[in-house]
Formats: sequence, C-alpha cells, structure tokens
Amino acid sequence: MKEAILKVDLDNILYNYRHIKCYYKKNVIAILKDDAYGLGLIEIAKTLQYEEGIIIGVSSLEEIIKLRKNDYQKEILYLNVFDEEDLKVIIDNDVSVIVENLNQLKLLKNTKIKFHLKFNTGMNRLGLKDQEAIFVYLQYARENHLNLQNQVRSLSDSMKVSLMYLTKGLHSSLQAPRGVR
Repeated sequence: MKEAILKVDLDNILYNYRHIKCYYKKNVIAILKDDAYGLGLIEIAKTLQYEEGIIIGVSSLEEIIKLRKNDYQKEILYLNVFDEEDLKVIIDNDVSVIVENLNQLKLLKNTKIKFHLKFNTGMNRLGLKDQEAIFVYLQYARENHLNLQNQVRSLSDSMKVSLMYLTKGLHSSLQAPRGVR
C-alpha cells in the first residue's frame, strides 16, 4: 500500500486567514483545537501570531500551556466548558473563556478573565437561554468588573431581544422585550 503524505502549506493558511478577515472585515478566531486537527498547533499558531486581531481557539488546558511555553503571546480562547478547577491555568496564562451558563459567570466575579458569551440559538445543546441572556446583560451592565469581550448578533426571536453588538462600552444596544425592564 502506498503511503499517504499530507503537506501543510503555512503560506496558504496565512493567505486564507487574510482573505477571510478582509472579506468579513472582522477579527477572526482560528480554531486550532486538537493540535490544529492534527496539522500542528504550534506551527500554525506561530504562522498566524503576527496577524492583527488574531484569536486562537483551543479545546484543552494542555494546548494553552503548550502555546504559552512556545512563546505564543496573542489571545487564546478556551473553547471547552470550564469550571473552578480550571481557573488557575486560565488566569496564569491570560486566556479568554466562553461563558455558556450562569455558574460560569459567577466564577468570573472578581477576576479579570476576558470572556465571550455563548447563546442557545435553538439547538438546545449549550449556551445561555433568552431569560439567562437578559440576566447576564443586566449583571454585566451593573458590575463593570466583568470583562466581556464578545460581539453577539442575535438571540431567538421568541423574546424579540436584539443584542446586535454587546461589547464593552456599548450597553445601549440592548432592546429589552416588552414587559422586561
């Protein structure tokens, strides 16, 4: 049987990243979980590290530690569900996290951990539900020590909530549904 060889062209990865970023005119999260799907986490991350606004998404604490030990300095986003036991690695390595439930938001109180919100958009797997999203927004608006980073587009139409851009400093973008104040 003939041996199969996969050649990873880092220049093409860089070209594709720039093309996507230019097309969408937004920062891009490069998902490099599971050793960049077996293609080489460190090599690809180092290829992308000088790109403006790059965020690397990984799925394990070990990948976070590996990136930092290899002098990767840009933002890292931890994609997995985190709990209290994970906070030391997250804080020590200056990593952003995804908040997908209220317990995680409570864990972030009195920390400077940057976070992105994940919303349940109807698949009912993970993410904040409509009422939880409103609570999180109100909590964030009241407590400026939370370090929200994410842009959120929209939630389910069932509550008619428009969170077009919920980022630090843009609280006015929330339009509460009727009956919710």
